This record gives sequence, C-alpha cells and structure tokens, in this order.
Amino acid sequence: MSSTPYFTETHEQARDAARQFADELVAPYVEAAESEEQLPLELFRKIGQAGYLGIRSPEQYGGSGSDLLTECLVIEQISRACCGIASAMMPQLLVGSIIGRLGTEEQRQRYLPSIISGERICSIAMSEPGAGSDVSAIATAAKRRGDEFVINGTKTFITNGPDAGVVLLLAYTDRSAGNRGLSLFLVERGTPGFSVSRKLPKVGNRASQVCELIFQDCVVRRSALLGGTEGGFRNLLGAVTMSRVTFAARALGVAQSALDAATAYAGSRVAFGQPIGKFQAIQFKLADMATNLEAARLLTYQAAWMSDQGMPIVKHAAMAKLFASERAVEITSEAVQIHGGYGYIMETPVQRYWRDARLLTISEGTSEIQRQTIAKQLELGL
Repeated sequence: MSSTPYFTETHEQARDAARQFADELVAPYVEAAESEEQLPLELFRKIGQAGYLGIRSPEQYGGSGSDLLTECLVIEQISRACCGIASAMMPQLLVGSIIGRLGTEEQRQRYLPSIISGERICSIAMSEPGAGSDVSAIATAAKRRGDEFVINGTKTFITNGPDAGVVLLLAYTDRSAGNRGLSLFLVERGTPGFSVSRKLPKVGNRASQVCELIFQDCVVRRSALLGGTEGGFRNLLGAVTMSRVTFAARALGVAQSALDAATAYAGSRVAFGQPIGKFQAIQFKLADMATNLEAARLLTYQAAWMSDQGMPIVKHAAMAKLFASERAVEITSEAVQIHGGYGYIMETPVQRYWRDARLLTISEGTSEIQRQTIAKQLELGL
C-alpha cells in the first residue's frame, strides 16, 4: 500500500493499526452480519473502544481530536474489510463531529461520550420519500409551541435507523424563510411520537440497516435544537463537505478489496494451460483498475489534507467523491468479470464488493449532484 506526501508518521501508524484492526476484529463478523442484515452491536462497541468513532471529536469528551485525513485512512481500512460496517460508522462520525463543533455544552456532555464509545448509535434523518438531493423539498416540519416543538413528517433511507439512540433530524421551523428556515434537532429514541416504520432490505451494504422513521406529533423541547438555535442547516454544510471526502475513502476500501481479489484470482486460475493473469486482456484490466484506484486515492487524500490545512475544499471534495465512487463501481465490476462465473456466485466475496460499490454513486450526494457542485465552482460565468 502506497504512501503519499500528505502523510506524517502518525498517519502511517493510524493506517497500519486500522488495517490490523479490520483484519483481526472486523473480518470475523462480516459473514454473519451480511447474512442476517444486522449491524453487529458488539463489534460496533469494539470499534468505539478502539477510538474509531470519535476520530475528529474533542478529546475532553473521549474523542481523538485528530484530523480528516486520519478519519479517511481508518474508514478506508474498515471498508476494505466490510463496506457495510463502514456505512454504519459514517453517521456516527459525522454526528459526533457536528455536535462537537455546533452543539451546546449541554449537548456535548449529554451525547458525545456515548456516541464516541459506540454505546449510543446515531442516524441522520434528512431524506424523505419525496425529497432526496433537493433538501429544500422536505415536508417534515417542527411547529413551535411555547418552549417545545411538535414534529411531523416521514424520513426514509435512514442508515442505522432501527438501532439509533439519537437522530439528527432536519425539519422546517419556518418554511417561508426557505433554506434559512431549516433547523436541526437531536431526537432521542423513545421520544413519544417517534417510531421506526419499516426496515428497507438493500442490495448491498447489508451489514448496516436502513429504514423509514415516522414523526407523528413528536414533541421535543427547545433544548433539542442543535446549538440551541433555529436555522442551523447552513452551519451543517461544511461538515457535509468533509463527510464527502470520508465517503470517498469508503469507496477506496471496497475497490482495493476487489482489486486484491482479482489479482489473486488471475494468478491462480488456469485456462488454456496457463494462469489467466498471463493473458494481456486480463493484465490490461488489472493495470487500469490499479491506476484508477491510485488516482482516486490521491484525489481523496489531497482533499482531506487541504481541509486539515484550513483550505476550501468544496470542489475537491466533490471531485474526490465523484471519482472514487464511480471508479469503485468500475473496479468491482471488472473484478467480477475477471472471476467469470465464480464472480456471480454468492459464496465468492467479490460479488459483495460489486453490490456494495453500486450504492456509492447514489448516497451522500449522487454523481450528478457532485458534477453540478464542481461545475458551479468552475466560475463558468453563465
């Protein structure tokens, strides 16, 4: 595995430790988690104990206080073992960093220690049946009533929803204000009016669950507002941008697993009297896969490093997410092709990489949204 000019010795150590953790502790859970379509809670707590659920969270609440590049390196290695487990980690990392940056002191003390340890699982509830990429189209509303808010709405495709102890919920508190009227709430499991409607079985990433969440006359106090103020959605945009870089790292992990599997298979599978890796057609496939993966890795590491240096990364984050996710789809598909019929059999891991990768161009902002973001940053003068 290559290093880059963006790494310090600390980054190298974090990557190597995360790889060992993934191989020794994550990998044994994967088969059962995938077949049962259930997040292994015991493993999730072990991930928390290892410090991997609070990488960028403040140290005084149990976090590591580290940087975005370290978070990317950890997620890449966990995703290499299981993209679904990495999927479950994403809301945890994002909510923890958001509360650490935007939450009130009371919210930090109440939520961060249990989030970082893995005892309290997080979800982010933004998408709705009629609103995905177009956040302004959400219907969920929180109506003020004295010192309380009454929330009504339905959220869908919510990662970790069935297990979530706290949900970061997006709702309108003032629809007339447009996006400035979008507010964020921390809603706890067990709050009256908050329920899980149904789980949504997925094609891939089965080690984490998604579901629909229902909020029907769900009453929360004003203290549930993230940061204690309305209209906090705009403050979230920077965190979402950084999350896209971490998401790109997730694509790197599953693509690396597919390349490793294809390379090993090409060296052992014999056809026409020789390993198929001796055929130029297979060699060229592997060469393209390796080149595209390395290019995606450099884009991702660069975006993370830029963020850690305090540089703007809206364009670079979108580029990293776009390129890494689309190359992951291509690399995993080619890995299946190299495996031939065995690549389409469920007992062969390469089919899982292919299924898992397909989500990556859809979730966390579709490829189309990333291209739109990049185009806006080009100052086209249109």
